[in-house]
Amino acid sequence: MENYLQNDDDFIVRLQTSYASLRKSERKIADYLQKNANQRLDVSITEFAKQIKVSEATISRFCRAVGFDGFQDLKLSLAESLRGAEEFKNIPVNIDASDSLAEVGKKLADALTGMLVETQRSLDINQINAAVDAIVEARQVMLYGIGGAAAVLKAANHLFVKAGIQCARYEDGYMQRIKPGKVGLLLFDLTDPNVFIGYTSKDATEKKIFRDVFKKGDKWFNSGDLMRDMGNNHAQFIDRLGDTFRWKSHNISTTEVDEVLNTFEDIKISSSYGVSVPGNYGRAGMATIIPRTSLDFFNFKGITEHLKRNLAPYAIPIFLRFKTSIDTTSTIKFKKNLLKKEGFNIEKYQDPFYVLLPGENEYLPLTKKIYEQIQNNHYKF
Repeated sequence: MENYLQNDDDFIVRLQTSYASLRKSERKIADYLQKNANQRLDVSITEFAKQIKVSEATISRFCRAVGFDGFQDLKLSLAESLRGAEEFKNIPVNIDASDSLAEVGKKLADALTGMLVETQRSLDINQINAAVDAIVEARQVMLYGIGGAAAVLKAANHLFVKAGIQCARYEDGYMQRIKPGKVGLLLFDLTDPNVFIGYTSKDATEKKIFRDVFKKGDKWFNSGDLMRDMGNNHAQFIDRLGDTFRWKSHNISTTEVDEVLNTFEDIKISSSYGVSVPGNYGRAGMATIIPRTSLDFFNFKGITEHLKRNLAPYAIPIFLRFKTSIDTTSTIKFKKNLLKKEGFNIEKYQDPFYVLLPGENEYLPLTKKIYEQIQNNHYKF
């Protein structure tokens, strides 16, 4: 094999480790890919075969030999390796290929230390003191994060809550376009009014339209499908996005709520959705849960704390319903419409129901008295 520049990326490693077992025609493909490892492979399998003068069958056989599912998978892996290389170039320090591990570590440490010192010098301590005073005196702190700042926003929200400061967070005011190889929600631009004429129901039409997605005033049709960008105008279907419900002027993804619920140790599986609450606009969060343990040992305080740590206040389910099983459709999907219809009606259904009342730090059993008070608008959710 020709002595090309070695690359620790998984894509190149696959080629190198499989090279000895490849046929002559397959090695021709490996040689080409290593020589051009810094370029995207934005061609079809037919075009690629003509370009390097091998058959399409040889390319398919090569892909399987080096551990790819097919030509599209190979192109995706190459795109990912290029993205990783581009991100590495953004490191603000001159790292040479001949540097030892110790030298690389020292250069990075010096660069980060320099950034911290420069940041400290540029800070205005008077402005910081004024900001601290304003936060302490405020009745409520509003936190906003867009794009990459969303992760910082969540950490800040957690620290403010620990400090006893009431706050609300609003993240990702605009959506972010994904890079090749990543998964995102498929949207269609509605600049042309003929792209989506709409449903007979105005409300149903409005639910499918996202506004102010990438800039103020734009409109996009929400397909509800999660897709992976494969590059070269190709996409791979991943999953159908979960339902959403609106509560406290926010659209809440049941997928996000389910992911948080299902990471709690006492929960085997859950299904979240929105339910109507008398006297309230929108739908309050509710989850049906199959527990791993009996309710006598279920950690209700723990699940409350877990949800508060990982979800925005408006996304935390107000009601919990416990069942030994959840009915599914023929395609193994939970029958959410049935669960929504049943709601938290303890007078008709005998399952254990729990509620997180305003001001409480733990879910409480939904008794007949509390149920009647909710029906009479006694609580301000």
